[in-house]
Amino acid sequence: MLLRNAFRWIARILGSLIGFYWLFMGVMGAIYDKESFTWQSVFMVIFIIATVFAFTIGWWRERLAGICAVLTGIAQSFFAFFVSGHNKWFAVMIAGVPVLSVGILYLLSWQLCKRQISV
Repeated sequence: MLLRNAFRWIARILGSLIGFYWLFMGVMGAIYDKESFTWQSVFMVIFIIATVFAFTIGWWRERLAGICAVLTGIAQSFFAFFVSGHNKWFAVMIAGVPVLSVGILYLLSWQLCKRQISV
């Protein structure tokens, strides 16, 4: 019970921070960046929306949030790897791994809850 609550609250807090960070960076980039709207921008908007959705729904539905966050984290990792120039693995660590990690925490919390109910 204690481990499940710890996983849940760590996932909620980190997810909220990561979601807020990506949303803030996206909005500030849209306001202050003089660059034209490219296909990379479209993917980033999709990833930001998916990340914020996953971490918002995580307050009520841990399994759905975990699945969405894991899929979004994997997609962001691939995107960061193929789009970045030099430091590909650093881009993956910054873009995809935090979202993937929080998604795994949500799934662990859900699995512990499911196991506790069935015992």
